[in-house]
Amino acid sequence: MVVIALAAVAGALLVVLFLAGPRLRARALDTARTTLFAEARLMARLVGPALAAGAESDELDRLVDAASGDVRARVTIIAPDGRVLADAELSGPALAAVENHADRPEIVQARAEGLGSSLRHSTTVDRDLLYGAVTIEHEGRLLGFSRVAYNLSELEEQARQLQGVVALA
Repeated sequence: MVVIALAAVAGALLVVLFLAGPRLRARALDTARTTLFAEARLMARLVGPALAAGAESDELDRLVDAASGDVRARVTIIAPDGRVLADAELSGPALAAVENHADRPEIVQARAEGLGSSLRHSTTVDRDLLYGAVTIEHEGRLLGFSRVAYNLSELEEQARQLQGVVALA
């Protein structure tokens, strides 16, 4: 009798995990997206004055490199025409060689709506990333875009840990 009861409980837990798993992943991605937008806004505030003053790419890149450790994410500053002006993981010639980002889904959406996100593979750093981008504006003029990205494998690991906690409950 006890064995049957334990088997029934185990079966019920498996069903809960099966049904809740995708929701837990979606919830983790939604939470990460919200945080990405907040961090992108903070980075926009950080570089906005320098962009408005006409700062060169190397100055913007130093600002981004110094601040990106605090957000623990990849940070990219993109000009309105799609040129990458600063990137937390690239500097110098590597930064100058990055392809135009005007057509990246999160940038297209941010241009249209003020913020945008996408979940895709980064050809620049060869990893799957979750992106969040916001516009950088000054006195009604678009100065560029602040984009922050999280490594998807880290987000997936957090979702797996959450599923483990649910399984233990």
